[in-house]
Amino acid sequence: MSLFPDDQPLTEFLQQHKPTVPAAAPSLEDQIVAVIEATPQELTNSPRALPPRSQVVWLTRSRLAKVSVGIAAGVVATVVGYRMLLPSQPNEAEVAELEAFIQSTWDGTVADSPTDEQILPPPDSAVN
Repeated sequence: MSLFPDDQPLTEFLQQHKPTVPAAAPSLEDQIVAVIEATPQELTNSPRALPPRSQVVWLTRSRLAKVSVGIAAGVVATVVGYRMLLPSQPNEAEVAELEAFIQSTWDGTVADSPTDEQILPPPDSAVN
């Protein structure tokens, strides 16, 4: 019955030493009912007891209102945040300034790569 052959000794041990189930007390239900009836009424009307139905409906509506307000606030925050993250369109003066900057720096990027003489100092100026 077991998938693992190593479990066979354990299964046999548990079957041999299986505890017997105690018999149910015939008057257990009557004892429980007697304890419930003997409980003072003030304990059943404690704050931990269930609230009346009108209070339950009010609590449900209150929670629904809080959830609705939370969802609405989340939607508004998302829309406002999205609009703040969108870049604004540059005006003509900014576009002209950007084009002038690109044209002035273009010469340095398309020139031939520098030679070793331009990068390294002459060998006679080495520090000893």
